Amino acid sequence: MKNIAQNVKLIALAVILSFGISFASAWVLPTAAPPNGNADAPLTTGSVQQTKKGNLVIDSGDTSKPAVLVTTGLVVPGGALGQVLTFVAPTQNAKGEYTSSGVGWTTPSVGGGTPPSPPVSIDTFYSDLASVAWGESTTLRWTSTNADLCVASGGESLSWSGPQELSGSLPLGTLTTSATYTLTCTRGAGTEPTDIDIDVINITVAPFVSPPPVPTVTSFTASSNPVSLGGSTVLSWTSTDATSCTTSGAWAGTTIDTAGNQTISNITTSPRDYTITCNGVGGASVPKTVTVTISAPTASLSYKNAGKLTTKYYATLTWSSANATSCAASGGWAGGKGLSGQQGVTGISSPTSFSLTCSGPGGTSAPSSVMIPPLVNFSINRPAKTVTWSTVGAVSCAASGNWSGAKALSGTQAVSFSTVSLSGIAIFNLTCKGFPSIETVETVTSK
Repeated sequence: MKNIAQNVKLIALAVILSFGISFASAWVLPTAAPPNGNADAPLTTGSVQQTKKGNLVIDSGDTSKPAVLVTTGLVVPGGALGQVLTFVAPTQNAKGEYTSSGVGWTTPSVGGGTPPSPPVSIDTFYSDLASVAWGESTTLRWTSTNADLCVASGGESLSWSGPQELSGSLPLGTLTTSATYTLTCTRGAGTEPTDIDIDVINITVAPFVSPPPVPTVTSFTASSNPVSLGGSTVLSWTSTDATSCTTSGAWAGTTIDTAGNQTISNITTSPRDYTITCNGVGGASVPKTVTVTISAPTASLSYKNAGKLTTKYYATLTWSSANATSCAASGGWAGGKGLSGQQGVTGISSPTSFSLTCSGPGGTSAPSSVMIPPLVNFSINRPAKTVTWSTVGAVSCAASGNWSGAKALSGTQAVSFSTVSLSGIAIFNLTCKGFPSIETVETVTSK
């Protein structure tokens, strides 16, 4: 029993010593006389307000976010850090960079000091087209935050130079060379801004390529022009820089070689337009046209006296035409006539005009006219050695041969048969003129 009690006392003493040693290790003696030298109380999670005199750094522990972006607000009653910082999740700009432009500072709820300014950022800077053809254009577009000046530099375009809007767009105009375009945005006055951001864009311009030549119809002719009614002609053409040619007009809808000949037959209408256009890699040529016409019609009319009476005589009219489709008579005869033929006219007692006009695709001919001359009756009485004459439609008469001088329009006159020719025959001529200057010559002889 006595041993058991002694053992219990030893165990109790050991427990008391262990508690004492533990307490002594957690408590530090004051280093100065009261009330100085007291140990600071630790920060707790309780609802009692506590004050920390030294710096306090809170780390959210999330390594995926920048260190300055915290998920809670911190209130400091005094000092330069007296403000509230509210977290907004970071976003990526067009360059793939994280931007803090979404993080905003609130007005300090307590304390004093000036919050730091957010950084200058060129959020977007791009071209509508990264590559353009020679002579084409594109537009630069950009946005920035927290800047008070943006300046353009570099590049080919004269418009991309000097101060620009803080956010905006600018057409570059015609571009002919590849170039690098720079945008610099800053904050702060003077030559040394307090913050700056720079971004660049490379725009590639394709080399100049000469356009292919436009095809040309170098020649286009007709071998005969004008042509006779129902006739033919040969069209000939040449071209350059062409792969094919097409026709239009009077020979529409045909694809032909870039050079060649083609005969056009039985041309019965006028005018006829033949047009050729040649095509190639460079486009279509200016059309070239040859206008083929039919020659103007012609008419030819003649007469032959068939016989005469004392006061009247009759004649035969003969005519022909070319390039005509119809003919018409006028004057001493009338009505439509064939393209050629003969016709007798009778009972002519005075100078009479007969005309013929012919028409065709090439137009209308000039009139062809004949005037039936004055009628002259002239006879000789050889035993009596006299001549007698009378006229119809004459305005004057004159004698020649074995007699001479002006004569009346009718009469009888004694003549001499003395010859004046080697034949020994006396010749008497009577020429009578009508209007207009149409004459008839009659002759009688002594034998």
